[in-house]
Amino acid sequence: MLKLKRLLGPNKQVREKMAALNPDFEAVKKEIRAAQVHYLKGPRGPNVLVPLGLDINLTKWIEERYKSAPKALSLNWIKDARKEHKLTACPMCGGSSVSTLDHVLPKREYPEFAVLSYNLVPSCDGCQRRRSSKGKSIEFVHPYFDHKMLDALRLTVRFSPPFEAVLFNVVPEGLIGGELIRMQTHLDECLPGDLFKREMNSHWRIWHMRCFRAGQHETFLRLQEDLKDEEFLTMNSWKVAFMRGLLKDKSALSWMEINPIV
Repeated sequence: MLKLKRLLGPNKQVREKMAALNPDFEAVKKEIRAAQVHYLKGPRGPNVLVPLGLDINLTKWIEERYKSAPKALSLNWIKDARKEHKLTACPMCGGSSVSTLDHVLPKREYPEFAVLSYNLVPSCDGCQRRRSSKGKSIEFVHPYFDHKMLDALRLTVRFSPPFEAVLFNVVPEGLIGGELIRMQTHLDECLPGDLFKREMNSHWRIWHMRCFRAGQHETFLRLQEDLKDEEFLTMNSWKVAFMRGLLKDKSALSWMEINPIV
């Protein structure tokens, strides 16, 4: 998870061109503009932003424009945003792949934000599928607007024994109160469990092998150095969270040192 600079698209120009092309859009252009201004100023959670309830035919028309992203409507920036993000971790869940562009507030329930640049965030397929299944009831942490929370966040993996069949749990350290509750809800509803478990098991095998061969002390030193390098790229990837947690768990390192890899 990480904060991002807002994705800048020609939102006003898009509205004008879509209104000129579709009379139904023109009829609700002022309402759409007001909703988008509200989104920008905040708050922007699903519990405070009431959908405009646009006509189903207009909703489908807007969705089609999002998918095709025609240059004639000044939407070609969407195609660039889908592939030119250069991110090493998913801004929404911390996963190691970023393969899609997703709506923070879902486009079917909120078509007025379907082509709004501030509502489009690069993400991975895994958490995108989980978020889309939640409808509009969850106020997810927003990479463009929740910078203070994301600056304080330190995702950390905790390891539950027995280490022969270790379990992994990611916790949002660095936050308290309402921010902690909101971040934990975000992770519970967003984190793709199967992908997370698969990556954690991979990291566990790698560091188990290193610790068994080099010993706990050398492994601890290498963890410190590798963590600094990874944090330089992103503070809250799953890989960083794993190393951060392993550095704090002496019992896990001790187990790795004395138990051969099976």
